[in-house]
Amino acid sequence: MYGRSIMWGRQVYRWSDLDLKPMQGKASEWTGRCVNADIAPWYSYVEKFIGVSGQAEGLAHLPDGEFLPPMQLNCAELQVQEAMARRWRRERLMTIGRCAVLTRPHQGRAACHYCGPCERGCITHSYFSSIGSTLPAAAATGRLTLRPNSVVAQVMYDERMDRATE
Repeated sequence: MYGRSIMWGRQVYRWSDLDLKPMQGKASEWTGRCVNADIAPWYSYVEKFIGVSGQAEGLAHLPDGEFLPPMQLNCAELQVQEAMARRWRRERLMTIGRCAVLTRPHQGRAACHYCGPCERGCITHSYFSSIGSTLPAAAATGRLTLRPNSVVAQVMYDERMDRATE
């Protein structure tokens, strides 16, 4: 998780019932009975934690979530959006990507100031990664144990102790 969260592209989209329907009867029991309403609270939990910027559009195939204000479209994108609206009204829609990049301060992290090379890391932790978000939150609990140079095969959870065990 540590290494992968800094190179995942930060695009965050909820699956819709349209995405889940083709799996029914073809995949696991869980996906066969799962609908968006089942997983929506978990999406919300994650979105609130990581901070997702986006625009609510009310589209069945692109479920809305817990959004921070959307990033602004650039001039060319605005022209395309306007042309699409004139041509297709609500039949086709161009919207900003839903991404784990902060457009306002969130959970102790600064808003993105659009300085440039995100792929080199974000010194303000304005995009979600385990380095700037998950690990500091875990450390704040006082219950974090770091095990560097390790590969996790499984995590054992003890319900009586309400924690992972070694």
